[in-house]
Amino acid sequence: MNTKKINLFLLTDSFPFGKGEDFIMNELDTLSKIYDKIYIIPTGIMCDTSIHRDVPNNIKVFLPPQTKYLFKNNAPTIYMKIFWLIRYLGFWCFKSLISKEFYSELKYLIKNNSFSLKKVFMALKSLAPCIRNIFFYKKVIMNDLFSKDGNVIYSFWFDYSQYMMKTIMKKNNIFKPIYCFSRGHRHDIYVSESQNQYLPFRELYFESIDDLYLSTKDGYEYMLNNYNDKKEKIHLSYLGTRDHGIKRVSSSKPFRIVSCSFLSSVKRVNLIIDALSMFSIEDIEWIHFGDGQLTKEIKNHAIDKLEGKIHYIFKGYVPNREMINYYLKNDVHLFINTSESEGLPVSIQEAISFGIPIIATNVGSTKEAVIDKYNGILLEKNFDTKDLYQHIKLFYNMKEKDYQQFRLNSRILWEENFNDQQIYYEFFTTVKNKYL
Repeated sequence: MNTKKINLFLLTDSFPFGKGEDFIMNELDTLSKIYDKIYIIPTGIMCDTSIHRDVPNNIKVFLPPQTKYLFKNNAPTIYMKIFWLIRYLGFWCFKSLISKEFYSELKYLIKNNSFSLKKVFMALKSLAPCIRNIFFYKKVIMNDLFSKDGNVIYSFWFDYSQYMMKTIMKKNNIFKPIYCFSRGHRHDIYVSESQNQYLPFRELYFESIDDLYLSTKDGYEYMLNNYNDKKEKIHLSYLGTRDHGIKRVSSSKPFRIVSCSFLSSVKRVNLIIDALSMFSIEDIEWIHFGDGQLTKEIKNHAIDKLEGKIHYIFKGYVPNREMINYYLKNDVHLFINTSESEGLPVSIQEAISFGIPIIATNVGSTKEAVIDKYNGILLEKNFDTKDLYQHIKLFYNMKEKDYQQFRLNSRILWEENFNDQQIYYEFFTTVKNKYL
């Protein structure tokens, strides 16, 4: 019988600090039962440590090197980014300039006829925090006591974090991990979604892991098509959400619409407002969860367009558990997402778990959670707001029997694809079989 203790190093961008990566919470209960000890290491460029989410008792969280998010209230301009880079990463940029990894990447850019100063800047921006983290976390990790064997490294994003850990362990002879794996989502895998059509250090990141698990079918197929020589490392594994039960909701009024996203330009919440402004019906309510750099502009837009027409509430940022409690305690008839770019939104997965029909743009992998005319409506990426208005009106006036079928279909789709108990059991069983 194998009694060796297995520890997990979970590499995140900022979680459990800040507001992002809420979906990691869904994995922690399963992970905390599988592994004896879990160490969470935030590896992002900067973290807002003023917000800290609770984690299970056998999890230790390392404090990140940069503990303030400096662009919280304003969208950063290019000049702000350059100033921040010089002030907080200047030394590490210099260290990057004299590193073998940087020159290997330059050779790659030149060889592929894709060299540009913007791409060089992006490579530095990626490598500098990695080198900073190696220096910072080396001291922190060496001061802790770890078993020399039985350590697994799991990066939630396909980025520099695995290379960071591999370098720390190798150079300081701390331990050799028995297995290294990453997830991949959207902005960390699609070159077409990145600035300047470039994602630096792809080969380096692949060399640092044993396997890469994509959270969408679209992403899985994309990586197979573009990195076929790495196909043995590329796998599909959805993220999942918890089962809170299906809520019986009739098509009675008030007709309540929910949206959930950051208030940023890519999320295009202003288009929801424009569509809702075509109604003048008191028994329609719209509730938005989330805040962001455009909060003031979006709220002013709602005042201009929606006052005296429908009821609306901006809830701002709330912890995920409060969002779930809202679904449990209130009748929600429709969920809307109008993003121009997405992965596979966990917010939509959570909504369909409650049996809520969806209207969403057909971007990214949204179509894997929204099947047109089955559990919702898929809009073209550059849709006309009149079309969104007509689809909302369709659900508002829908016959009870037809509406209930949409709700049932949402729940069925969730049960078949996104139930976290089934997904994470299968996923982590697969992972364990890789090293046991």
